[in-house]
Amino acid sequence: MNLKKQIEDKKIEDIKERTKPADALPLAEALISDKLTDEEKDVLIDDLHKGFTKTGEMLIERCFIEEIMDEKDYLEIKEKYKIELSNFAPVLQAYFNTKDGLFKPDERAVVLTTPNSNIFKARDFIKKKFNVKVISAEEAIKLMIKEKKCQ
Repeated sequence: MNLKKQIEDKKIEDIKERTKPADALPLAEALISDKLTDEEKDVLIDDLHKGFTKTGEMLIERCFIEEIMDEKDYLEIKEKYKIELSNFAPVLQAYFNTKDGLFKPDERAVVLTTPNSNIFKARDFIKKKFNVKVISAEEAIKLMIKEKKCQ
């Protein structure tokens, strides 16, 4: 194996380790609880945004290494859909979690967002390019009700 390939493989393994899925429920609960002040919630939101941006950077780098897309492709996506790294991170996280086998075979990757977000507006492109479904909260509720009825 050549040195470049070894370095790229090591980088991918490092990115996988640093972008492992985490349970977001405790953060969500903290944000909606009365235990934190508004200022503390603002700091938490800012920290989350920085974390999503860093995760987006790492996952874009992985896309480049694995030749899923190149810098030109990313810049076109960013320009056309106005998607920032922090917003793109959940899409790429869902894509790579699926690719890496972190979901059970009967699970599917879904990104939940608001209908006015740029990710939602680009959802047809995202589904085609990354096989990640982007849905609104309303669609998620309807889907859950439908699946409950089918069980």
